[in-house]
Amino acid sequence: MHRTSIATAAAVTALAAALVALPGVATAESTPTATTTTSQQQTITGTPEQGVAASGAAGTGAASARAAAPAGTEWVGAADVTPWTTGAFPSTWFSTGGTPTFGASGATLTTNTFLGHATTGSAATDLTDVRSSVRATDEGLGLGTADIVASGQARYALVVDTAGSADNAPADTVALSTTGTGPTAVDGTWTTPVAVGTIAPNTPSTLAAFQAQFAATAPDATINGYGAVVLDGTGTVTGISRGQDDTYFTPEPSGTLRVQTPTTQSSLRDPGVQVSATGFLPGERVQAEVILADLETQPAEQVLTADADGAVSGTVTFSATIPAGDVVIAFTGAESGIAVVFPVTVVADPAAPGTDPTPAPAPVAVPVRGNAAFTG
Repeated sequence: MHRTSIATAAAVTALAAALVALPGVATAESTPTATTTTSQQQTITGTPEQGVAASGAAGTGAASARAAAPAGTEWVGAADVTPWTTGAFPSTWFSTGGTPTFGASGATLTTNTFLGHATTGSAATDLTDVRSSVRATDEGLGLGTADIVASGQARYALVVDTAGSADNAPADTVALSTTGTGPTAVDGTWTTPVAVGTIAPNTPSTLAAFQAQFAATAPDATINGYGAVVLDGTGTVTGISRGQDDTYFTPEPSGTLRVQTPTTQSSLRDPGVQVSATGFLPGERVQAEVILADLETQPAEQVLTADADGAVSGTVTFSATIPAGDVVIAFTGAESGIAVVFPVTVVADPAAPGTDPTPAPAPVAVPVRGNAAFTG
């Protein structure tokens, strides 16, 4: 079942801004997971449902792993998708024309398959509200700063009802899709097999042009749905964005982090931290970094690469001196924007043992030559 993100715990308010700034995966709060602690290391484990305990102190069993993203992020699997044929769109994610198959890369669609979700809006005024990749980059939000992360022939699509009805009658339905594929396709032209005002069928035009024609010829038209469509061939959609909502069709991320106990500044340099995490895209590069409370970041010396199942494992080290205090160690996919984060408390390295000062030598009497005078 899909799980949407919820608010970050008040106990980690100082780190909330850093978590929200990450481009990928959902935050959640719950009872922290148990940690396995030895005299030298602790293992921090968790899932997207598991949040941060009040102290978040490393070495106490109080911290847990989670994924991080803006509110409105969710993961959808096969069990969350409802088949649709006619009438109003269901409130859940739905598919029509075919059945998507889900894997490590996302949902794979075949020819004439649409994977969509109901939405509301006026085609005459809201059509251009699809978040462009430029806008997403400026805001620091979205699926790796794109409206859609997909491969093959998967394209972003919008469903408009020219009568302003939710029944999606075939005679009133206009299905718009991008003419191109890839993360910046929404910034280009779109097409539809029917005429919209003066725009002829199958004529590439911008969303702004379509919006103007709906305003002139069908001002009551509503946007009833959005999603991904494959018109020919096959395609895989990893995730899609609409407004402030991001949806991933990949497996939900989780991870385990092993750190020294206590986690000192020098232990992040040597031996570093050991991570095992899943939920990334197969083959994508995963950057590790420490996020400080003031949002400054310190990248690791190493970059990991996800395997065919979207998993990473290995050791990363941080050469920069990390200030003592509560930090977040984040592992973020370069393409997907998926991030698995671990709250850790860094403690200062102990001061070098002091030495007693060497005592100054005692003064030595030095005879002075001279003539002695005696009187009597």
